[in-house]
Amino acid sequence: RDGFDGWALLDASTGDFRCGQEIGSLESLCQRHPVKEVIVSEDTDPALIARWKSSLGDVVVTPANTAWFHHSFARQTLLDHFQVANLTVFGLEEEGREPACTAAGALLRYLGALTLRRPDQVTGLRFSSRTDRLALDEETLRNLEIFRTFRGETGEGTLVHHIDRTLTPMGRRLLEMRLAEAVTDLGELTTWHAGVASALEDRSWREELRTILGRIGDVERLAARTASGRIGPAGLRQLGSALASIDQLKTASGTGGHGHHPVVFWLGEAADFGKLSGRILATIPEDAPATVRKPGFISEGIDSELDRCRGIARDSKGYLAGLQNREREATGIATLKVGFNRVFGYYFEVTKKHLDKVPEHYQQKQTLVSSSRFHTDELKEAESTILEAEEKAD
Repeated sequence: RDGFDGWALLDASTGDFRCGQEIGSLESLCQRHPVKEVIVSEDTDPALIARWKSSLGDVVVTPANTAWFHHSFARQTLLDHFQVANLTVFGLEEEGREPACTAAGALLRYLGALTLRRPDQVTGLRFSSRTDRLALDEETLRNLEIFRTFRGETGEGTLVHHIDRTLTPMGRRLLEMRLAEAVTDLGELTTWHAGVASALEDRSWREELRTILGRIGDVERLAARTASGRIGPAGLRQLGSALASIDQLKTASGTGGHGHHPVVFWLGEAADFGKLSGRILATIPEDAPATVRKPGFISEGIDSELDRCRGIARDSKGYLAGLQNREREATGIATLKVGFNRVFGYYFEVTKKHLDKVPEHYQQKQTLVSSSRFHTDELKEAESTILEAEEKAD
């Protein structure tokens, strides 16, 4: 409703899920965050929906099932998704936070209905109390030209364009969030200022970290795709490289006596990804395909049976060439050749000119205008071994 107090934000590509409460306008919330679509209850005043569609520009406003916005239904949606007995861990069991809970549950339900699958990439939910943040309204954001110019344009005329030196998509998103909701806690600000000062004073340390950051990529989106089962071999290889870089970043950040920097503290608390990243990079080759439809995305040396089957399939041409040469010598048919088609499999082809030299143990399978095709027990056995190996390897 106008002057709403419950909201939720969900990035389906990263799984980032937040909710909160405030008295403000929908326009100001959309100014502070890169919103692409807004869902509202179907029973919302049509005139208000029309106003939002007009004022929000490219943001899509979608009326959704009113039942999803009932608090008990929304709460149960969250309980079922996170498999918890209550929402205390998310800060949503406190009195007065029903609007935030309702918004979060309705939004999660909408995402599931939209994709027709459980959004497994959503693994957590944060409640933003706003008590330590300065939430700027729409007019202030526009006048200060933080994300868009006064004329609504992005790019050179905006503050974020001129201060953005981030090297990862996650850093860019964090910077935008910090600009949209500036920290007001003096203690936290002092810590950050000290950290920034130490990074400015130690150029070599800063540049080493920036070099490593430049190799990480968008690990949030890769992790979300992994959690939802939509990542392919190439993406998994990228995730492995990103995790390896995070481990390198963790090691590099600990040098030079910068332990008081907030980011160094974060990295110190991070898990050790060395074993996992090493396993991924050893298993998935550098030239891995984007999808599992194309075989060959497991490296050699990972599985002995896979290597054996691949070896048979790979060496089949050499084996068949040797068999062809042996049969030419045994039969005296210099033009005899091995062929293959989907209907008859492998066969020996002999031209009409040499049909009188065909041995008795050759079994005729097909007669053509100028030649005939034959099987032998040895060729059948070779065919069975080769095709079985290819199928098993796949």
